[in-house]
Amino acid sequence: MVNELFRTLWHRGLDPHLYFWRTATGIEVDLLLDDGSNLVPVEVKQTATPRPAMTRTIRSFMSDVSNSSQRGWLMHTGDSAVPLAEGIIGWPIGER
Repeated sequence: MVNELFRTLWHRGLDPHLYFWRTATGIEVDLLLDDGSNLVPVEVKQTATPRPAMTRTIRSFMSDVSNSSQRGWLMHTGDSAVPLAEGIIGWPIGER
C-alpha cells in the first residue's frame, strides 16, 4: 500500500515525503503524508466496511500534533468513499 501511494504521488510529479507516527502509549498512525505545509494522517485497514470507530488514531493525531492537517484518510478494501468522521474520509484502496 505504501509503495503504491509513493508511486502514485511520484508519477503525478510530486516528491512524496512519507512518515510514521507512534506515541509512548502505543497510539500509532500507519502513514503521514507531508503535503508541504501539513502532515496528513492515513490509516490502512483490511476491511470493506470501514466504521467511524476505526478513525480513533487519526483523530488523536489531529488533536495532538499542531501542524497536522484537518483532514485524514482511512484506506479500505471496499468499493466507495465514505465519510467517517469530521474531516476523515474512508477511501477505497483501488481508487486513485
